[in-house]
Amino acid sequence: MAVRAEIAAGRAADVPALFFAADAVVVVQGAPHVPFVGVFVGLEEISRFFGHLETAKAELLQVDASLIDGDNVVTIGSYRYLVPATGARYRGGFALHTVIRDGKITRWAMYEDSWAVAQAFDATPHTDGT
Repeated sequence: MAVRAEIAAGRAADVPALFFAADAVVVVQGAPHVPFVGVFVGLEEISRFFGHLETAKAELLQVDASLIDGDNVVTIGSYRYLVPATGARYRGGFALHTVIRDGKITRWAMYEDSWAVAQAFDATPHTDGT
């Protein structure tokens, strides 16, 4: 996935302009204290979203399948992340629904274990490695 390659190469700031439509929407549900949770509309807000993603460091990001139906792409996989600020890790499965029109992403909606993510971002450092 090209977006993942750009992020891994440290070019997350370039992702919105390269891959997203000007009026695109990113939706990630979860606890409000998690930096990348919310609704982000337009390239400027989506740039902020990708900057927030860097608050967690991927230790494993595996894509198991992508399903395509017209403009819709659903990607499923698993992940493990470290939150350096707390020392906590979270892991689980995910589904990412994107809508692509005219070669650009117009909608990006992430579905994951938001409770586990929220726990990892709690202010209390964790040492259990989960």
